[in-house]
Amino acid sequence: MNQFDTPYFSTEFILEYIKGDDSRIKRVQTYVAFRFLSALLKEEPVLVKALEEHLGCELTVAGYEEIENYLIEDLYFTPVFSENSFDALAFYYALQVTKEKDGVAAMYMDKLLSLYAAEALRVNYDEASFALDFVYENELLYWAALYISVTDYESSLEDILPEFARIYWKDLQFTCGDMLLYDFLNEYFEQKDVLHCPQFRELNHTLVLATLQSFRTDLESFAMEVLIQLKHPTSQFAGLYQFGAVGCKDLPTLDVAGKRMEKILEYASAYELRNHLYDYHLDEDKTITFDNWKDKLKWHYVQYNNVYNMAFMTYYAANLSMRMVKKQFEENMEAVKCGL
Repeated sequence: MNQFDTPYFSTEFILEYIKGDDSRIKRVQTYVAFRFLSALLKEEPVLVKALEEHLGCELTVAGYEEIENYLIEDLYFTPVFSENSFDALAFYYALQVTKEKDGVAAMYMDKLLSLYAAEALRVNYDEASFALDFVYENELLYWAALYISVTDYESSLEDILPEFARIYWKDLQFTCGDMLLYDFLNEYFEQKDVLHCPQFRELNHTLVLATLQSFRTDLESFAMEVLIQLKHPTSQFAGLYQFGAVGCKDLPTLDVAGKRMEKILEYASAYELRNHLYDYHLDEDKTITFDNWKDKLKWHYVQYNNVYNMAFMTYYAANLSMRMVKKQFEENMEAVKCGL
C-alpha cells in the first residue's frame, strides 16, 4: 500500500510541470531513465561497461559538464547519487538516452528492458484496467514501468500516473530541492507550480534584490565572499574544523559563481518567504497576495539576514557537493577504463 497517500511529486504536479514544455518532459524522462539504470546497475554492475559500448558515448571528463548543466537547470527531478556506486555514470548515460537523435540508445534501452524487466513490457498501459501490483517493492520493475510510461505513453499519463502513486513507497521518493517548501507556497498562492509562475518569480526576484541591497553588495561580490571562504576557510566555518576542512583551489569564475549564487538566493528568499507567511499569515488570514505584496509585504533586517546567511552556507555546501559528484564521475570513468 502507498505509505504517503500521494507520491513525493503528485500526479497533478507532474502533469502541470510537463504541460506544453518539451524540455520539462525530457527532464522527467532523463530522471526516470537514470533511476531505471541505477537500479539495474545495483543488480548487474558489470553492465556499466556494456552501456558505454552500446550507447556510443565516449567517456571523458567533459561528460561531467553535461551532468552539471542538468543539475543547475531546475530544482525538480534532480538525482541523488548513492555513495560507492555507478550512479554518476548511470545519470550520464540517461542524459545520452534522452538527447540522442538516431534511436540507437533507445533500442539498447528496449533490449535492457526485455532482458531485465520483461514484466513491465507486457503491460498495455493504454488499457484502463491495467495494474502494476507486480512491481510493488521491486525497484527495478517500478522504474522500468515508469520509464516505459513517460517515454511511450505521454498522452496517457493522466490515467497512468495515479496507478504509480497507488503503489508508491518511501525508498522510491522522487527528488527535489524542497518539495515541502513549494507545496506550501503552491497552496498559499493557489498555484499548481508556483516556482514557474511569473507573478511569484517577480515577487521572489524582488526579495533577492532587496537582500543584496540591504547588504550593499551584488551577486558577483556576494559569490566572491563564498569563494574566499572555500579557498581559505576561516572562523565562519570553525564548526567544520573538528571534522576536517579542505581549502579549494579550482574555483569557478566570478561570472559562473554569480549565476549559481542567483539560483541559491532565489531558493533562500523563497524559504524565508514561506517562514514569514506561515508564521504571520495562516490560511484564515492570507493578507499577502500577488496583487498587494508590493504594498503589504513588510520585511526587516532579520529576514534579509536569514536569506543572506542561508544563501552563504548553501553556496558553500553546494560547491563541495559538486566536487563530490565530479569525483564520483571520474572514479566511475576510471573503473570502466580499468575493466572494473
